[in-house]
Amino acid sequence: MSYALTRQSDFKKAVAVFAIASLFAGAFMLSVVVKPARAASQIYVNIAMPDDTGDGLTPATAKRTIYAGVELAVDGDTVNVAAGTYPENISIGKSISLVGAGSSSVTVAAFNPFVDALVITAHDVSVSGFTFSGANASNTVAGIHLSGAENCNVFDNVLSNNRLGIWLLGAANNTLTGNLAHNNDIGYFLGNSTHNALTGNTADTNGIGFRLQLSSNSNTFIGTTSTNNLDGIDLLHSSSNTFMTSTVSGNQTGIYLTNSADDNTFSYSDISGNTGWGIYSNNDVTAVKNWWGAASGPTNATNNPGGTGDDVTDNVIFIPWLDNPFATPPTITSINLVEGQTVSGIYTINVVAGWFVNGLPLDDLTQVDFYIDGVLKGTDTKPPYSYDWDTTVHASPHTVRVVATDVLGITGEVTVGVNVLATLPFTGN
Repeated sequence: MSYALTRQSDFKKAVAVFAIASLFAGAFMLSVVVKPARAASQIYVNIAMPDDTGDGLTPATAKRTIYAGVELAVDGDTVNVAAGTYPENISIGKSISLVGAGSSSVTVAAFNPFVDALVITAHDVSVSGFTFSGANASNTVAGIHLSGAENCNVFDNVLSNNRLGIWLLGAANNTLTGNLAHNNDIGYFLGNSTHNALTGNTADTNGIGFRLQLSSNSNTFIGTTSTNNLDGIDLLHSSSNTFMTSTVSGNQTGIYLTNSADDNTFSYSDISGNTGWGIYSNNDVTAVKNWWGAASGPTNATNNPGGTGDDVTDNVIFIPWLDNPFATPPTITSINLVEGQTVSGIYTINVVAGWFVNGLPLDDLTQVDFYIDGVLKGTDTKPPYSYDWDTTVHASPHTVRVVATDVLGITGEVTVGVNVLATLPFTGN
């Protein structure tokens, strides 16, 4: 009897446990039901709002703080920030776009100067249209800090009065375009960061314009401007970085390389007007096809005793150098046609274009294209650039257009209107 009762009691307990377990299981099943992903939202922030109680989904119901706008956002959203000064320290840990109304009208002033004005820890983040300032009370704070972030796009921002303007730490495959850093200790600082692309960024009046260290390797810099700093560009323990079409001038030292900064290259750049060194390096560095401020090349008593341009150390490889400042787009300096000229027969159009070493054009244009009345008729890939135009089947007048394409894919062109003295009846192009 007692045994039966015990078994019955156990059975009731088992039923109860099963029921409770079923409830939990149901609850769990309900909790993991996948909801359809919502469409990406536009979120609005405006410092003129009284508080953060608005839903942030329209300009009229905007959030007051950027913090609240970022908190509301999910991956894929865009947070739009209206004009004003925002005393905040912002952290972005999700893949969103943060869009300011323009760097001249939107300022994020670090509320706590010991903390980054903006730190990004997520991948695929876009930030544009802000001034970031006031992160300056510690050696390791920045206006914008990419910490381990990848595939981010940071463009059209101003960084001012920070310890570090833009700081990449352990960051890879990011794109920085059209930013301006001024009055920072360091404008752009890359530490242990690789395969980033920096295009059209400017550093002016900082302690150091650009600094790469801690194995910041294989980064590409196009159209960099670094002026009026103590050092324009510093590389320490960083290799295989490429700098093209840079302007490095008005600094005490233009470019400084030390501590195993190997295999870095500088080309098609203006390295001139630096008061100390154009390039000071403890390592071999390739810096060919640059303008040094004089047609005679850089000053180096050992390798170029007649040079009067910026000074370089003996281990800088600078031959050949440019006779004149690098021009982008490429310049077509000569064409043997003038407006209104009359030509006939087989007329060879000769073009001089590109950049020059000792008066001779460099073989650094990818191609020169020749168009007659908008139709491509010929392409030449080696200097001297020319095209034999058979004018005998062309009626008068015509438009000749010549397009030169440089190593960056940038084009320069010239157009001339000419007359043709046809020697055969016109049969079309």
